[in-house]
Amino acid sequence: MSSTALYKAFIEAGASEESATKASEDVIQVSQLEQLATKSDLLATKSDLKSEIAGLEARLVKWMVGSLFVFAGIIIALG
Repeated sequence: MSSTALYKAFIEAGASEESATKASEDVIQVSQLEQLATKSDLLATKSDLKSEIAGLEARLVKWMVGSLFVFAGIIIALG
């Protein structure tokens, strides 16, 4: 809901213009705060990303070692 819609709703409910403006701004600010990431959210995401990166590094090393053996086999076969 937009602040304009909230403002109109407060005015229709009988609030003064100043009160309606302040109340609608406060409601919007609170709803935006609920969407912010907390420090614990960021730490959990950081931990997840670190473990994902570690897994990808391990897979990359496996592919590199496997490729090394394949290339070595090709060189030996051609040599």
